[in-house]
Amino acid sequence: TRQYYDAPNGIQYKKNPNFKVICTMNQGAGYSTEELDTSLIDRFNIVKYIQDPKKELAIEIISNSTGYTNKDIINKMWDVKTLIDEKAREEEAISRTSLRGVIDWINQSFITGEFVESAIRNWECFKAYGGKGNIFP
Repeated sequence: TRQYYDAPNGIQYKKNPNFKVICTMNQGAGYSTEELDTSLIDRFNIVKYIQDPKKELAIEIISNSTGYTNKDIINKMWDVKTLIDEKAREEEAISRTSLRGVIDWINQSFITGEFVESAIRNWECFKAYGGKGNIFP
């Protein structure tokens, strides 16, 4: 490995031996990303795909992130997210449901005062920002 970095300004910097490069991306899922170039992939020796956390951990993360403590409701919301993901896979549709989406759903409910309107609003935003296909029967 190279011990120095040649900056565009002509200065050469010595690399710290603990220096690490970490890159992230949202691949697919309706985002306007392209396939990664093989030469870029070749420069990373570890590629890790992150799946959703286990349900129990997701519920804890959501509760801690939002301050909403009714874990029975969060559990049901996670079930809805999971059903949407399963239906999207069956239909080969693009699903954008995520942990962050459930957190947004709860935060929106703090504004609307209830969950159904918040779910509809989140769905409308999804459609407005490029959601493809109707994954509901």
